[in-house]
Amino acid sequence: TSKDEALKQRESLSVEVGTLREELQKVREDRDCQLAQVKSLTDEVVKYKEYTGISTAQLDNLSVKSRSLE
Repeated sequence: TSKDEALKQRESLSVEVGTLREELQKVREDRDCQLAQVKSLTDEVVKYKEYTGISTAQLDNLSVKSRSLE
């Protein structure tokens, strides 16, 4: 009957909605993981730039001292 078909369709759609919700949750978890990786890498880049800046400043300072000793 059409009622049975409607119930089967409802059940099928309910299962599909559940599957889509699970997939959406996985996508959200993947996104959160990738955002955490981006933040971590961004932090590393900032530290590297700071370290490079300090090293460059120290090198410049040593170069000036070396020239003054010549």
